[in-house]
Amino acid sequence: MYGVTEEFKQGKINQDSCEDFIVTAPNVAAVIDGATDKSGKTYAGMTSGKFAAHTIADNLPHLARNVESGTQLISKISDFLQGAITAESGEDFFTLKDTPSVCLVAYLTDLGCIVRVGDCPILINDVSYTGEKIFDRITSLARSAFLEIGFLEQAFSKQEVMQNDPGRAYIMPLLQKQYLAANNADSFLGYGVINGNPVPSKFIDVYPVEKGDTVILASDGYPELKSSLDESEERLQQILKEDPLFQKEFKSTKGLKDNQLSFDDRAYLSIKI
Repeated sequence: MYGVTEEFKQGKINQDSCEDFIVTAPNVAAVIDGATDKSGKTYAGMTSGKFAAHTIADNLPHLARNVESGTQLISKISDFLQGAITAESGEDFFTLKDTPSVCLVAYLTDLGCIVRVGDCPILINDVSYTGEKIFDRITSLARSAFLEIGFLEQAFSKQEVMQNDPGRAYIMPLLQKQYLAANNADSFLGYGVINGNPVPSKFIDVYPVEKGDTVILASDGYPELKSSLDESEERLQQILKEDPLFQKEFKSTKGLKDNQLSFDDRAYLSIKI
């Protein structure tokens, strides 16, 4: 069992558009981060990331019943999402390219472990377990370099970047092909994501936890996860003030826009085992 000590989520624009979800049920506690859409397709009137996250969040307590391992849970979730995508799109799943996807981190009460696919950050007793993928590192560095050269050339201002980010446009061709590396265990760019396809075991992280442990599960809307919500929020606001473009210390594939509360949706869940 577990108890919730802190819980919070906030959309980068507003709550209605938020693609991050939190699940707290007797058998599972989880944060689900819907992937930002690059295709422009919608499912059931939602962005692809929100559709995938919403679908999994609504069914996770059922899917987490009677699983014998974290790998089995991820397989069940992937199969379920594949069926939901097929039913909603009306297309053969295997003809689709960039399918709705999520990153997920979950505590399973019956197994006494944390299971993660993707880049959701974790703190277990103040020990950090990040999940950065090499694809994001490369594209974030490319965006940062492009913007820096532009600033040196005085090609645009920081305010102009916050309105229409040329760095994001520069890396967009790569981002639109990112799906080719998803769950690709043979590529050095490969990374794990729940998108309806099988997730190789190398991309499934499992962390055992024990009674008395304090566990924080979050989405990557928190660039630096702290041991309390207030501290995590304070650090985020400091970064947003000092480097709203997310181009310097915490390089990202996107920065803060004029109409946004933050550079990304965020979710934070603290539990005591």
